[in-house]
Amino acid sequence: MQDASLIESSLSDSPRRLAKLNESEVVSRLESEIKLSPQNERERDRVVDLQKVLVRERDRFTKVLADQQEYSEQMKKEFKRLANDKEILENDLDKLHDLKMKYFELEREEDKLMGTIRVLRNDVERRLKRETKLAEALLKESDGSESVPEQFRSTRELPARRNALRFDRRARIAADENCRA
Repeated sequence: MQDASLIESSLSDSPRRLAKLNESEVVSRLESEIKLSPQNERERDRVVDLQKVLVRERDRFTKVLADQQEYSEQMKKEFKRLANDKEILENDLDKLHDLKMKYFELEREEDKLMGTIRVLRNDVERRLKRETKLAEALLKESDGSESVPEQFRSTRELPARRNALRFDRRARIAADENCRA
């Protein structure tokens, strides 16, 4: 059909030219136009195929772009999550550091208290030795022995010293129980 329309259009285009052309030229011209017709058809098919390819590529590009945007959003969320995790860990690290400082402070206080306990134990031991000497002196004095040291001979001080000894014993026993606890 298209071939017929081409022939008609070429014949109707120039009636004067047709008169000048001989029959062989008309035939050759018609043959060349007929040859162009399948070539034009192939070109049209090629253009249609290219349009389909372009649509597919556009769709693919749109999908790739959408995937990249989605990936970008995921990365932003992940980055925010990591930043929050980092902040939480830094806060936890600060707390651990504070706990460590408190621990060292408690250790120093414990060492100080242990030193105080050692001093108090030494005081208790000295008082115990002194109390033992005093008790021996009081025992000797009550026996009537003259070997009582001068410092323990005063009879006016004996009841007060006995009370003091009883008080010191009670204090020493209480201190020992506290140390054991």
